Amino acid sequence: MTIDKIPGTDIVWPKPIYRQHELPQDLIKYFLDRKQGLIDDFLRGFSSLEAAANHETRGTATLDRREIGMPIDDTAPFVPTVLDDGSFKFGEEHVSNWLTTGFKNICDNEKEGLVHYRLEPRDSEKAKTFPTAMDITYDLLDHCVMSTYSVIKPNAVLLRHSGPENRNGDYLRIHVPLIVPEGDVFLEANGEEVQFSEGIFGFNNQLLHSSHNYTDKYRLVFIIDLSWDFLKLPHPGKFRPEYHDFAKPFTRKEVYVSGRLSEYYRAISDLYREK
Repeated sequence: MTIDKIPGTDIVWPKPIYRQHELPQDLIKYFLDRKQGLIDDFLRGFSSLEAAANHETRGTATLDRREIGMPIDDTAPFVPTVLDDGSFKFGEEHVSNWLTTGFKNICDNEKEGLVHYRLEPRDSEKAKTFPTAMDITYDLLDHCVMSTYSVIKPNAVLLRHSGPENRNGDYLRIHVPLIVPEGDVFLEANGEEVQFSEGIFGFNNQLLHSSHNYTDKYRLVFIIDLSWDFLKLPHPGKFRPEYHDFAKPFTRKEVYVSGRLSEYYRAISDLYREK
């Protein structure tokens, strides 16, 4: 078996994607048994996924962080709209291309200014609106740090980034596809691609990754971060700056923006080297 190492180093690349057959099958059955409930809860009272996703009780623009003092120009470049000619269009009006509805979110990363803890109370209005997601969150409470619905709008891309909340590498991000339009809808992690139509999968969000929806319809998934110990999978170790410096290219689609994002990742890598 060939060992995949980062060029010029002895560092072995972590496995980027775990497909459905590589995850614990009892967990796959658990999620599949609750899939329809997740869909029904999200759509209840709405005629379409588009109507539900854009309602204030459902979707929040994940990268609109002006309330915490982050300029929109710092985040909007991550979620462009894809035009007919394949080019990207950026700006404030596109920042809502990625919407989430969260139930649990723990982050303790002082190095990147991210320290927060939020768990949706069982008796809240949101809990009553999304009982299936809440049941999953509380069933797996001791093993997860994040759970949320995630929507990507039509013809939109979430550009390459990595998870600053997972620098210790303790969790695998699980995607449970709920409503996936026919067509080219996929996630890429360190150059490896998985279509959302393939089923449930997990990926190591320490690695650069991007999410793509090249269709004219909305995409809905449920995301939950679960510990490697719970999944009985090998722990990949802590984040290394080399994961950014030597990230494998994703050549099928261009996911950098005029060098701007590559400069951003280089800055992050330099920050870790300074520490």
